[in-house]
Amino acid sequence: MKIRSVSLMNIFMCFCVVLIHLTAYPVQTLDKDGIWFKIFLTANFFVRFCVPCFVFLSGYKLYNKYKDKKIELKKFYFSRLKKIVLPYLICYAIYFIYFYSKRWVEPKNFFAGLVTRKFICTVLLCNFFNSIIFIIPSDY
Repeated sequence: MKIRSVSLMNIFMCFCVVLIHLTAYPVQTLDKDGIWFKIFLTANFFVRFCVPCFVFLSGYKLYNKYKDKKIELKKFYFSRLKKIVLPYLICYAIYFIYFYSKRWVEPKNFFAGLVTRKFICTVLLCNFFNSIIFIIPSDY
């Protein structure tokens, strides 16, 4: 059962995350004494609450989804694996292929590069060239 107020809160949080990303570059590059720096820094500061709010909302939606059901841990974790880890790994592989095609990554052997220790550590630590942002539609 969807709760309309939670969905609206999610939408609002998404806009706040976009605002964080839009203000990050000016905050890093503008003159620290200028008025525009202060405006962007203030905007950035006031929307940072959305990140912990997303964590809270995710836990709340997960609780509501399973509050009247008995959770089978094996089934639950397999479902998370399919919905989160698999798309994440696919996106990393696509990014890796794209960066390789641009010659930003040059392992001696491309396919061996996909299974190197460095690549595996990069994937596990979520530390690729740029952060990967992708959206998976969900049916909470």
